[in-house]
Amino acid sequence: ENGGIVDLFRNYYGLGARLKFKEVNTQLIHRWQLGFDRHQQRDQRDRFLNLKGIQGDRVFSQLEYFGTAGLVLLDELQWEKLLLRTGLRLDLQQLGADTVVEDRNYTVLNPSLGLSYAIGSGQRLFVNFSSSFETPTLSELSANPTGGTGFNTILQPAKALNYEGGWKSQSAKGAVEATAFYIESTNEILPYELDAFPGRSFYRNAGATLRYGIEMAASYQWKKWGLQASLTQARYEFTAEETAETKDKLLPGLPNSQGYFQLQYSSSRSWKWLLSGDHTGAFFANTANSIEIASFQRLRLKAQKSFQLPWAALSVFGGINNLLNTSYFDNIRLNAFGGRYYEPGPGRNFYLGIAIGG
Repeated sequence: ENGGIVDLFRNYYGLGARLKFKEVNTQLIHRWQLGFDRHQQRDQRDRFLNLKGIQGDRVFSQLEYFGTAGLVLLDELQWEKLLLRTGLRLDLQQLGADTVVEDRNYTVLNPSLGLSYAIGSGQRLFVNFSSSFETPTLSELSANPTGGTGFNTILQPAKALNYEGGWKSQSAKGAVEATAFYIESTNEILPYELDAFPGRSFYRNAGATLRYGIEMAASYQWKKWGLQASLTQARYEFTAEETAETKDKLLPGLPNSQGYFQLQYSSSRSWKWLLSGDHTGAFFANTANSIEIASFQRLRLKAQKSFQLPWAALSVFGGINNLLNTSYFDNIRLNAFGGRYYEPGPGRNFYLGIAIGG
């Protein structure tokens, strides 16, 4: 009821510029890029009482703003088999609201480094490093657990160090890539709910985390057949700065495995058939890891017929989503109050459409 109806008016604008340079000689190719961007967002956020679907009195009103100015320098050196990429980005960020006495200001410098080496025809080994900095969004900051205006003053930005390495191969018929990643983060931001505001999400920093795993992707084209597939197997866990709630726990909302495939057949009569599916592994709905969401799989089938008319291209398509009528959850509300974690997904459903192009 309290704040259950929300009115949001957003104004967003920005601009950017890029200066590029390229030098080629007998030994290497040198490219660099200098960029600048400036963005500003202003949100007028009002909340009202929700009296069984009827808008009541206004209980919250504030104008929120987020401004950022960024300067980025990218440099790339390419030899016969070796490619070196470096980057450096400087961000000046300002967050505030008309109900907040003092703005939040951040000055952030994020470097990146990438190295790849050709080991054969169309094959490369690569390693990358980067850092990242993510402020809470205006929606997360304005979700004040005190129920009043202003920002959640406890919520802090999240930082991360990202490492990855792998191998990739590309040919005329397809591509294969395998990547191992390792990410250390601090001040992970997670949602939760309060019994005084059921259905509303609030946010807090949950400490340090560690994410590591393997990602694989492949695509292949053979005559009229095409195949795409990907698989991620990973572990996402809380690490240092552990509390009693997060000790030896996994991050909620992140499946331990995810997979996808798409099989496509194109006939000589402009028919196209697609069979696709995805796999979502098990994960937890709360930080305490007491509520586990079981893994599930879904299949989809789509058919499309194309026509070339004198004035336009026309295609008729239709398909079946959730072909096997699998029961699954379309969304999970993390750390929800009163066990209200679950939002069930739709069962088997059909669709039909027409597309007209120039």
